[in-house]
Amino acid sequence: MDVATSPAPAAVAPAPTPVAEIVEALRRVTALHGLSDAELEWLAAHCEEVWYAAGGHRGREGDPATKMYFLLRGEVHFRRQQGGAGLFIGRAGQITGLLPFSRMKTFGGFGFAASDVWGLQIDRAMFPEMRQAIPSMGQRCVSVLLDRVREMTRLEQQTEKLNALGKLAGN
Repeated sequence: MDVATSPAPAAVAPAPTPVAEIVEALRRVTALHGLSDAELEWLAAHCEEVWYAAGGHRGREGDPATKMYFLLRGEVHFRRQQGGAGLFIGRAGQITGLLPFSRMKTFGGFGFAASDVWGLQIDRAMFPEMRQAIPSMGQRCVSVLLDRVREMTRLEQQTEKLNALGKLAGN
């Protein structure tokens, strides 16, 4: 349900962004509000910048989930292959992908960049170091996971209601 790790057409990647600009963009990520400059600089230094062109394929259902993403600009959509039901929309200012403590192994849908995307990614191998450098990241990521569960539950309930309405209308 998140940004996948499959190759995708990249938007023209500019020269590496200065750390100060990355830190300023990270300040707009809701789950990171309240981090110190030093903590934001740690993320800027240990994450890899990624760019994806609008319309670019971002992953397939079943692709392994191995990275966490900080969406700094743009929007990513994920849909189920079967039925095309919307699963997730990741927008600038959100954390997506694999998170520490998540049981997610693979992505649950087909993903694509709905607009040009600029973000940061960090591999799961760096999660322990990230949590040590930024102790509050554990709680922040758990909060993001809980928000995901609430959103998925809401979507499932909405789908059930629409299916019931369809059956009722069919009678």
